[in-house]
Amino acid sequence: MAQGFVKNLNLVESDTTPSDRSILDNLGGINISKDILLFDGNSRFTSTLKNNQNEIINVDIFFGTFVSGKKYKIIDLGDGHNWNAIGANSIASVGELFVATGDGDSDTGLGGIAKEVYVRKDFEYFYDNATENGIPNGDSLRVVGLNKIALSSGTVFSITAPSGAVDYSYKVHNSNGENVFQIIAATDTAVPPTILNINTILSALPSADIDNVTLTRSDVITSDNIGNMKIQKLSTNDEADGGGTVSLGEEGSSDEDDVPLTPLEQISYIGNIVGRVKYKRSRTPLNYLDNQFDIRFRLNGLMKIENTDAIEIGYPRTLEFALVVGKEYEITTRGNATVSFLNTLSGESRAAWALGDKFIAKIGVAGGTSTTRVKATTPPGLFISIDGNKTRAFSGTENPWETVETGSTPSFISGGALRSVTPTESVRVKDLVISNSASAVDLLKTNTAKDTIVQQVADEVNTIASYTHKLPIIVNGEQYYILTKKVV
Repeated sequence: MAQGFVKNLNLVESDTTPSDRSILDNLGGINISKDILLFDGNSRFTSTLKNNQNEIINVDIFFGTFVSGKKYKIIDLGDGHNWNAIGANSIASVGELFVATGDGDSDTGLGGIAKEVYVRKDFEYFYDNATENGIPNGDSLRVVGLNKIALSSGTVFSITAPSGAVDYSYKVHNSNGENVFQIIAATDTAVPPTILNINTILSALPSADIDNVTLTRSDVITSDNIGNMKIQKLSTNDEADGGGTVSLGEEGSSDEDDVPLTPLEQISYIGNIVGRVKYKRSRTPLNYLDNQFDIRFRLNGLMKIENTDAIEIGYPRTLEFALVVGKEYEITTRGNATVSFLNTLSGESRAAWALGDKFIAKIGVAGGTSTTRVKATTPPGLFISIDGNKTRAFSGTENPWETVETGSTPSFISGGALRSVTPTESVRVKDLVISNSASAVDLLKTNTAKDTIVQQVADEVNTIASYTHKLPIIVNGEQYYILTKKVV
């Protein structure tokens, strides 16, 4: 006969489930066993963000009910079916993937089950150009899956192939709590930590790439989690004897009756606060993020925009000078830069580069005499966005002219010159030439016949650095600027 209850022996004397539950209810109160069952399998609870090209919908699809064009995985071959007739291999096998070419309704076999397969994409990699304290945020992940949110900062998680072993070697950094976060090593305690590129991590994993990878977070409930549901705070009790004393109150308690909120009420309360923060953030310019507003707002006082990275605004540049690391560029002239050089510059591995391709500069090396030209896609300043096209506010520096070297200019011009870019949709000027070359005729010429000539006020050769002002001109209703120099 048992003599009392021995704590370290726990339930060793009970050998049936009903007995176990009865003992727990007797020790902890009626129905306490049901509460404990909520933690059954607690150590195995996980959440995942997954990219999988062959994610299975766990619904049986019977042979004869397939939909043409959809992808399936064979679960049971059945008996006497011609799987090859609906898109599978000539010798079909369990686990095989195939795209259905018919429903198979006319087949006379028996049984046969498959499950539909689809492409699952919960997140994507991107390079974040937004800066914090002047440092590019860099390699990041963006959550794009339906009803999926970013892991919170400090969360330890695992990166594996779809069927790989979980090891929890990584930690979330710089999460916005909504859809963007970064990766650091779980053991990284440096300030700032080293941001990791998930593509580099995946290159060391067999059968894993950005389209086939799983991020796994442990959802084990600990005593700390339970304790955090009811955090006590210090609150001033003005009515206490002697005044100025302090009493303990529940976080989220009512000021009137001091009744603590239930877990569901606390979740709702927190969601309300987060919603307010997000609303305010959408109406407050932040100096460490790209800001885009779709509502009217007003800035009072002085405002200064600093081009700290010396990013060119409105015109392309050659690769003769180093690019700014972490900034995105678009190729405006393909030129003669080699594919290997552009791969080195971007940190990517492409087979070819073409006009209009964009890349993030990972290193700042220069390209010598390369004729390839690029343009920064995110220069500093205020921009007006219309249908995705950004126009710099207040002072545009777009350049409708291109340099024409000696030997390729029209016959009536000697030396180098500037001429309108062809085709020029907005300017509509035919061979407008402004030349200050010492060997050229110092004239302003226009119109197709080239017979309208305006003599310049004076002849002078200027260096780019000597210009001090810009002269606005209107051409066919469009405003442009001519560089000028102040004469003392």
